[in-house]
Amino acid sequence: MTGRRRKPTHQRGVALLAALLVVAVGLLLLAALLQTGDMQRARSGYLLRHEQAWQLARGMEAWGARILREARQRSDGVDSLDDPWLQPIAPVPLPAGQISGRLIDRGGCFNVNSLLRVDGSDDPLAAARLKRLLRAASLPESLLPTLQDWVDPDFSPRASGAEDATYRGRPPGYLAANAPMLDLSELRLLNGVDNATYARLRSLLCALPQDAAINLNTAPIEVWMALDERVTAAMARQLSMDGHARYGGIDAIRAALKRQGVEGVSLEGCSVGTRYFRASILVEADATPYRFGALLRRDKNGVAVLRRWQGD
Repeated sequence: MTGRRRKPTHQRGVALLAALLVVAVGLLLLAALLQTGDMQRARSGYLLRHEQAWQLARGMEAWGARILREARQRSDGVDSLDDPWLQPIAPVPLPAGQISGRLIDRGGCFNVNSLLRVDGSDDPLAAARLKRLLRAASLPESLLPTLQDWVDPDFSPRASGAEDATYRGRPPGYLAANAPMLDLSELRLLNGVDNATYARLRSLLCALPQDAAINLNTAPIEVWMALDERVTAAMARQLSMDGHARYGGIDAIRAALKRQGVEGVSLEGCSVGTRYFRASILVEADATPYRFGALLRRDKNGVAVLRRWQGD
C-alpha cells in the first residue's frame, strides 16, 4: 500500500519564514507610521511654540521702543551708561515660561561702515581713528586694510589687506563682501581674525548705517584714545569718567580735552546721544529658550526696527 507523500520540511520552513517576514514588515510599517505621527506632532508643537515666542518677542521689542522714546523726551538728546533704559527688563512670568530683555547702547562703539563715505571712497579720519583704536586694544594694525578691503566696492587688495583671492582658497571658499557690513559677525570671516581677536573686536566695534555717530558718553577708553594720538589711557579714563560720563554737548567735550592739555582734536562724527540700539530678548517656553535680537533706530520721528534676527 502506498502511503501519502509528506511535504518536504524545507518547504514548510520557507513558508513560515515568508509569513514571519510579512508580519515583520507590517510591524515596521506600523512603527514608522506611528513614529511619523509623533514626529509630526512634535514638529507642530515646536513650530507653534516658536511662533508664540516670536510674537512675544515683538511685544517686548515694542516695549523697548516705548522706553527709548520716553527716555529721549526726558534726556534732551543726551544718553549715558547711567540712564535707566540700560537696566535689563525684569523677567515677566508667562504660562509655562517667562520673557525678559534688555536694550544695549550701540552709540559708543566704532562703526566699521564709517570707513567709507557714502560715495564709496575712503574716509581718512575714520581710518586714522580705527588704526589708533587697534593700537590701544593691542591688536594688529593690519586689520585696518583688511577691514577696508572687506567693505570697499573694489576688488583690488591693499597692502596687508585681503580680497577674493585670499578667501577663495579657504575650505570652503568664499568672497569678500565688498559692501558695508550687515552684522558684526562678518568679522569672523576676515583674514587674521581668530576667536580671541573677534571677542576683543566685538566689544569695541559695531556694524551700523554710515550715519551713526560715536556717543562719547558711552564710549569705552579705547574709543576715546582713538580720537587723537595725544589721548593716553589715563586721560581716556578721566575723560570717560570711568564709564559715567554725561557731557551735555560737544563743546563740553572740547573743554574736557583742553583741560587735559589736548586741543585741536577733530570731533566730526561724534555726539553725546545714541541713535542706534540693540534689543536682546529671551523667551523661555516649556523649558525651551528662544533668543531674538533687533536693531533699533531712534530719531525725532520715533523708533524704527531696521533688522531682526534669531539668536544672540
